[in-house]
Amino acid sequence: MIFIIGLGNPGGEYEGTRHNIGREIAERAAKEMISKEFRFEKKWNARVVEGKRGKEKITFVLPDTFV
Repeated sequence: MIFIIGLGNPGGEYEGTRHNIGREIAERAAKEMISKEFRFEKKWNARVVEGKRGKEKITFVLPDTFV
């Protein structure tokens, strides 16, 4: 199992800033590799998407907390 955590700040005012590069890369990679929509997980306070790449399970996590 592989976890990819995209750190950054939630909200439109932070999009495209250097502080969100990790979040934006993780989000783009998830869309290309898994092709599913993120869902909100209350217990993690994050948007999450899971899928498989070959036999490996991959989970992308985008925390909704500020860095």
